[in-house]
Amino acid sequence: MDKSSGDLMFYEHNHSSGELYLRLLDENRDFSFPLHLHASFELLCVDEGEMTVTVGGSDFPVREGECALILPGQPHAYATAVHSICRICIFSADYLPDLHRHCAGQRHRPVFSQPVADLFDRLRERRGNIFLMKAMFYEVAGAYAAGEICGELLPEDDSLVCEIVRYIEAHYTGSVTLRDLAGQLGYNYRYLSGVVNRAFRASFPQVVSQYRVSHACGLLRVGLLPVAEVAEQSGFDSMRSFDRTFKAVTGMTPREYVKG
Repeated sequence: MDKSSGDLMFYEHNHSSGELYLRLLDENRDFSFPLHLHASFELLCVDEGEMTVTVGGSDFPVREGECALILPGQPHAYATAVHSICRICIFSADYLPDLHRHCAGQRHRPVFSQPVADLFDRLRERRGNIFLMKAMFYEVAGAYAAGEICGELLPEDDSLVCEIVRYIEAHYTGSVTLRDLAGQLGYNYRYLSGVVNRAFRASFPQVVSQYRVSHACGLLRVGLLPVAEVAEQSGFDSMRSFDRTFKAVTGMTPREYVKG
C-alpha cells in the first residue's frame, strides 16, 4: 500500500462538494480504496500498470492509457493487484449537469480510452476559465456516454448500499456495529450482513477496519500527531488493536509505514 492511498482516503472524507469544486491528485502509486461514494464526479486515469474499478457490483479492469468515470452517488472501489500509477480528478457535478439526464437511468461501462492525453495539465492551465474546463469535461462525458450500456443506473440494491456507506463514513471513527446499522436503517441483522458481504466482499468489521486504517494512513502521512493519537482519532480503542489491524490491512506496522 503506497502512502498516496492514505492521502486520498483522508481527503475523501473531507473534500468539498460545493459548486464547481475541483481537486487533482497525481502520482497515486499502487492505489487501492474501499467501497465509498460522494456527491462529485470522479475521473481516474491509469498511467502505468493496471487497476480494477468496482461499480454496481461489477469489476472492470483499467489498463495503462485508460480512464474510468464514476458518477455522483455511485458506490465504487479501486484495487491494484500488482502495480499501478494513476491520476485522479474529483470535480463538482455542476460541471456536467446533463450527463445523468442523458444516461436516462442506464449505467454505461465506466472504462474508456483516455480522450485527452494531457487532460490534467490542461485542467491546471485553464483552471480559471470555466468554459474551457467544461469543454474538457464534456469530452470525457462523451467518451463515457459512447460506451456500452451494462445495467441500470443506481438500481434499488445500490440505494441500500449508499445508505450503508454513508453510515459507515459518518461513524467509523467511533463505536459502530452491524447491529447499530441494522437498527438505524430498520433492516434485519442477517439480511443486512448478507448485503454488506456481497457489496463490499468483506464482513462489516473488516470494512470498518479498512476505513479506520485508511484514515490513519492519512493522519500518519500528514505527520502532525503521535501514533497513539492517530490510533484514537481513527477509532481504535488500544494500540495493540491498532498495530494488529493496521498490519493486517497494509502489511506493515504504523511505525514502518511512517518510516517508509
